[in-house]
Amino acid sequence: MTAGRLSVLLILLLSSPSLVAAIDDRDRKFTNKFVGT
Repeated sequence: MTAGRLSVLLILLLSSPSLVAAIDDRDRKFTNKFVGT
């Protein structure tokens, strides 16, 4: 993930609390796939 995309996601999280849960859930599943937890 590029730094540019990361900052865009960060802005989206800060500006839209309703998106936080959806993106966090998606990222958690994505991360778990590689971390294995």
